[in-house]
Amino acid sequence: MTRWAIDAEAWRQRMGFHGGESNTNSEVIAETFESAGAYVMGRRMADGGEIPWGADPPFRARCQVISLGLLDELELHIVPVILGDGMGLLTPQLGLDSREGIELTPERVIATPDVTHVRYQLKGRRELVLYNRGRDEEPAVA
Repeated sequence: MTRWAIDAEAWRQRMGFHGGESNTNSEVIAETFESAGAYVMGRRMADGGEIPWGADPPFRARCQVISLGLLDELELHIVPVILGDGMGLLTPQLGLDSREGIELTPERVIATPDVTHVRYQLKGRRELVLYNRGRDEEPAVA
């Protein structure tokens, strides 16, 4: 699932390795490295890290950056694989009640054969409003 990144030239250079493929995936990775002021790692990255963290990783606290409204941009790299079980994308809960959501606005979508890169702008918490399909309107009179 991470082969697209591991094989990318930009990723390999960042890790201190030589070679790699110079392609769209590598360009997306290079752009991300250049533009980000800070990274928020998902669970897999936090558990394993860019390199093994050892017995005492430098972080243990769960960051709730999305629910606190501190994240401006979310970049997802979607690999076309369906898994049976696994971790939820945004677990643990984001502190939203059942009538609340966080609006994501797509800023960019780049599809490659290995992965689809989607960059979202986070527009913050919004109350979910039930769409009543026009039931509040008066019926048309013929």
